[in-house]
This record gives sequence, structure tokens and C-alpha cells, in this order.
Amino acid sequence: MAGAIGTLVVSAVIAAHPINAENWIGPNDYPIDALRQGRGGRSGFQLTVSKDGSPLACDIFISSGSVDLDLQTCRLVMKRARFEPARDADGNTAIGVYHNVSRWWTDDVPRDKIRGEEADLELTVNRLPKAIEAPAMATVAFAVDPTGRMTNCTPMLLEMGRIGSKQLRQNQLVMDKLGSIACTQILSRYKPGPALVEGAAVPSVQTAKVRFVLADAP
Repeated sequence: MAGAIGTLVVSAVIAAHPINAENWIGPNDYPIDALRQGRGGRSGFQLTVSKDGSPLACDIFISSGSVDLDLQTCRLVMKRARFEPARDADGNTAIGVYHNVSRWWTDDVPRDKIRGEEADLELTVNRLPKAIEAPAMATVAFAVDPTGRMTNCTPMLLEMGRIGSKQLRQNQLVMDKLGSIACTQILSRYKPGPALVEGAAVPSVQTAKVRFVLADAP
């Protein structure tokens, strides 16, 4: 995920931005026993990112169903992940919280075990703005203080280098039309925990995804 759109908010924050995330985990990293046994799935991981862009801690929030795959996910991202640091509303580097999903799969793994994009909040609406396809996903960044209070919600664009121009245009449209709604709903309905560094709660910049679905969707 890349830089923030600051036009919809008074003081924008910028989430920790992954560097070369496509190189963090590759086919040769598949645990040999899981590969031989045809085991796979999604390992959802959360990283606490330091002010210099290196990971401080990894937690699994979606288990693949295989302990070795989950452990391998955290081991690899702790070793290889690097970020452009998060920045708070004053432009200072900040602790970041980043989450993503590592998909482990072979031809023996059913596709329904690895498909899908996780949302932190799902909103059902009667209609979407013109030219926006359903379901629509909006990603936002926000500041979280040590008590868990959120401020400075900022809509974000997807990482430009990893998507096509059509998807980028669609994402820009979603941010323009739905970004402020996503922020309003996240600030009122989402309850993140504060970031922890050496067991102590600290201010951070975190992200969340909001999925917009149609009420009459099949």
C-alpha cells in the first residue's frame, strides 16, 4: 500500500509502506513437509513496524490450519520485511502496524482455502456511486494512541507498482467517492488495539479495510 490521499482529511497520516513485499516469501520457502503432504492455506500476519522501518514483532491473526506454515510466515517476514516508516499527522516517523496474508498453495490445495481478501469492516449499501463495481474495498490509515483512541483517518491508494491501470483507476474512484465514508465508519465502529513495543502500549499508525457490498447481491 502506498501514500495517502490528504484531500479528504485535515491532517493526513501515512501508513508503513512495504518495500519489495513480493520478495518476502517465495515458492522455495514452502516447508517441505507441508509441500509433500499437499497442505496449504492463508496465513494472515500482523507486523509491528519500528520507526526505522524494520519489523519488531509478528502475530498470526488468520491461521492457515498448519502450524508450520504460520510459523514460516512470521519467520520469513521478520527476517526479510522492510518498510518506509509510518508518519504521524505532524510528519514524524511513527510506529506502524501492517497486516497482510501469505497464501500457501499447491495444485492439491482447494482454491477456496486461499482465495478472498479480508476486510476489517463490511458495510451493506443499497447502491454504489456510478462506475464503482461491487464489492468495493477501501483501505484507510489512522493514528491510534496508547489507549486505543483513533484520529486522523486517511484514505489510501493501493500500491501502484503491483496493479494494472484499470484497477488503479477503480481504486482511485473508490477512494474519491467512498474514502470519507470508510473513514467515518472505521472511526465509529472499528476497535483496534494499541501497538505494543516491549509490552508497553505506544502511539502508532494502523490500517483497516472496509468492504462495501450491495444489499441485493446474490
